[in-house]
Amino acid sequence: FAAATARVSSGILFTLGALGVLRRHFDGFIAAPGASVLGITATPLVFVVMLIVGLAGIVTLRTWVHHIAYLRWSGAGLLALGLVGLAAGGRDADILALNTRATIVCVGLAVLSLAAVLWVRGERATG
Repeated sequence: FAAATARVSSGILFTLGALGVLRRHFDGFIAAPGASVLGITATPLVFVVMLIVGLAGIVTLRTWVHHIAYLRWSGAGLLALGLVGLAAGGRDADILALNTRATIVCVGLAVLSLAAVLWVRGERATG
């Protein structure tokens, strides 16, 4: 379960990041309203972060330990990104320009990643 979750999460992040970077061409790197990719709006900065995190997952997912570490760190980072987007959404200080769909994707992947870590931890403790 952890391996599949890590692969899906890294694939989604890599795809969204690559499409966002290609769509915006680094124009207005932290300028709102940002670029829209598949209904997800964010600044190119956010898409670059998604691209790097997705690529890191694709490159490092070799063993069970790497799956868990990737899920833990990407889950925590995505949760923080989603919460910042939720708190700053629509304000003048919002340099991320995350729309509701982007926030849902970030928080959803974070919850899925952290739940997979907890599930595997519980499974190892009982098995």
